[in-house]
Amino acid sequence: MKAFVITLFSDKYSVDSARNTIASARRMSDDLHIEMVKAKTPKQVEEWTYTYPLQGEVSEQHGMNLVGYRAKDHKKIMACALSHLKLWDLCVKENEPIMILEHDAVFFRKFRPTKVLNEVQDGEIVMINDPRGATRRGNFYHESIIKKDFGVNYIDGVNMPDEKTPDGLAGNSAYVITPKAAKQAADLQRKIGLWPNDALLCKQFFPRQLKSYYPYITRVEQSKSTTTG
Repeated sequence: MKAFVITLFSDKYSVDSARNTIASARRMSDDLHIEMVKAKTPKQVEEWTYTYPLQGEVSEQHGMNLVGYRAKDHKKIMACALSHLKLWDLCVKENEPIMILEHDAVFFRKFRPTKVLNEVQDGEIVMINDPRGATRRGNFYHESIIKKDFGVNYIDGVNMPDEKTPDGLAGNSAYVITPKAAKQAADLQRKIGLWPNDALLCKQFFPRQLKSYYPYITRVEQSKSTTTG
C-alpha cells in the first residue's frame, strides 16, 4: 500500500514530525511504501470558498449544526482541507486504496497493510488511529470500538441522539481511503465548498461507509498544531 504524509516543507516542526512518522512506519511494517507529500499553504486557497462557519460562528447546513473551529487563521484549515483533497484526487487517479497521514501520526504497532485491504470494500474509509486524544469524546469513541471484533468494523460515532454535529473520523490524522470514497469526498468538497476534512468525512455524508481498524495502528503525538495554532 502507498502511504502519504502531509508535510509543510517550509516548516521545520512539520518536516521533523513527518520524518518521525515515516521512521515509525518503517519500524512497524515492511510492506508500506511511505513518503512525504507537499502540503498546501494558506497562499494557495484564494480561489476557494470556505463555507464552514468561522471561529465563534454557528450555522445550519445540509441538515447539520455547525460550529466554527477554534483557529487563529481559518486559511490554515482551508489549506489542510486542500491537502487531503489533493490526495483524494491521487487515489482516484491511481485507482487503488491509499493511506493518508498527517504529520502528527505515529505508528506504534506492527502490521501488514493486507490486514486492512482484505477487509475494506471500495467506497469505504477506514480510520486506523487511536481516537483517544484525537477528537471530541475520544474515550467514548474508543469504548464503542473495542466492543467489536478485531479488524475492520463500522464506527458508531459519538453523537448523542439529539445532536446534529458532523460525526466523523477521529481527527482524520490517519486513514485508508478507497477510490470510490475518494471520488465521493472530492466531488462533495468541490460542490459544497471547503470544510475541515474531519467534518466533511462524517457519517451524515458517508452513511455505512466509515469504519475503524482495531487494534489501532497509529496514535496522535504533537507539541503544537500547524493548522489551528
